[in-house]
Amino acid sequence: MKANIIAIARRLTFEEVAEILTYAEEPELLIEAGEQPPVFAPDLVAAAHLASSWLETLLRLPVVGRLAN
Repeated sequence: MKANIIAIARRLTFEEVAEILTYAEEPELLIEAGEQPPVFAPDLVAAAHLASSWLETLLRLPVVGRLAN
């Protein structure tokens, strides 16, 4: 299972990570808009969290952090 999550995380784009985490953690945003939030598989949510942590780590690196700003 762990290897599967890592493999999924490697394939996720920035946009996919943002979408998955937004809807998984804050479904009320869509509910308040009258829409049904998507339901994501637990492995996909875990992979999005992992990919997000990788991105945060990369942005903390001195060279990458300067490029992002």
